[in-house]
Amino acid sequence: MNERDKGPISEQSGEAHELTLLNRKRLNMSGIKEVISFNENQIQIETVQGSCLIKGTNLNIHQLSLENGRLVVTGEIITIDYAFKQNKGKNLINRIFK
Repeated sequence: MNERDKGPISEQSGEAHELTLLNRKRLNMSGIKEVISFNENQIQIETVQGSCLIKGTNLNIHQLSLENGRLVVTGEIITIDYAFKQNKGKNLINRIFK
């Protein structure tokens, strides 16, 4: 295993999240915990690295295996947006004086 394979995110969380986008028509993802909502224009998911929103047209969940943490989306993929993952239960003062 080289240094590139041991990224800091996977070392910190212990769980890997990976995505591969092919010609903006097929999205393969790993590290999926839950599909929160979906329709033909957007899919909201929870990954091991936080919340993710996929936007596009004619989106379809082609494959889903929560047991394996895998998701395959087909359609015209326009954006993939991750929400900032905050430390739950810690306010600003607690984080400053950590």
